[in-house]
Amino acid sequence: MPDFIRQRLTPIWSGAHAGGRPVSSYRFENVYVTGEGLVFTADGCLIEITRSTHIDRYIREGALAVSAARATDCPTIEAGVLAENRGARNYGHFILEMLPRAWFARSQLDCRWPAIIQGHGSPIEHVSRQALRSIGYAPSEILSVGRDPVLVRELLFVDGLAEHPLYLSPFALRCYDEIAEGISAGTTAKVFASRGRGATRNFVDEPAVATALEAAGFSIIAAGDMSFEAQVALYRGAEHIVGVSGAALTNLLFCRPGTRVDVFSPTSASEVLFWLISALRGLRYREIRCEEVGLKRGHLPWDRDIAISPDEVLRQIAWSD
Repeated sequence: MPDFIRQRLTPIWSGAHAGGRPVSSYRFENVYVTGEGLVFTADGCLIEITRSTHIDRYIREGALAVSAARATDCPTIEAGVLAENRGARNYGHFILEMLPRAWFARSQLDCRWPAIIQGHGSPIEHVSRQALRSIGYAPSEILSVGRDPVLVRELLFVDGLAEHPLYLSPFALRCYDEIAEGISAGTTAKVFASRGRGATRNFVDEPAVATALEAAGFSIIAAGDMSFEAQVALYRGAEHIVGVSGAALTNLLFCRPGTRVDVFSPTSASEVLFWLISALRGLRYREIRCEEVGLKRGHLPWDRDIAISPDEVLRQIAWSD
């Protein structure tokens, strides 16, 4: 691991990870939702708490879109809970940041407004709807919007439940617990969370690693092909999970305490999310940093394949307490 990455992560690894922070809720009237959850006032001014990780260019683009929409009859929603922000098309970001907002609004604030999600045919829309149904939202209470501005007459925004990838509120953990309690655990004990061929940040020879793990008794699972309930059931029942760091491992949130977890990661990854989840959930976590090879194929600096032989993968996961 490069020294600058180690210096960045060591204080996080050694610091406190439990406890809570204040959670705030805001009610806005006559606002525009655009992009991935950016909210602008009727005068076209950004409401800063909705910025999340949007870069300045996205803010400018959103402001221009809202300016044009104000001069037209854009689509209107009477009332809703904002369940989208930057990263809305990523399963991990939705489960960590957006789903708990909708849960908090309904379970803690008794708000019966529908949830507003990023949709219009995105691959994540289907599973997002399933996740929202698992916390009590009826299909008619889930409103999907695109990136173009939508005028919302009354909007509820909840802040303080997550800071990806450094913090998860105890309220968010309650959300996941309630979901898991309503779904029976699966029967697959050993899971290889495959990212599939062609994915960014993967084993150089993923098929060979998958074959070796299958011979060692692991079931090869592609979470992206599963329903939300099936993913929860799988992780809730697993005893040992192996995978390369990626969105599917967000499902570690649903694992039982004591579950063994082996996460393979590029050596320079500035990533603590799966360690954090494991620490909060009482999982037995190991992280194996591997040599990065080939070209960067994603937006993160460490989105490169990792070089480790199938035999070495098996050796690394053959640990005991």
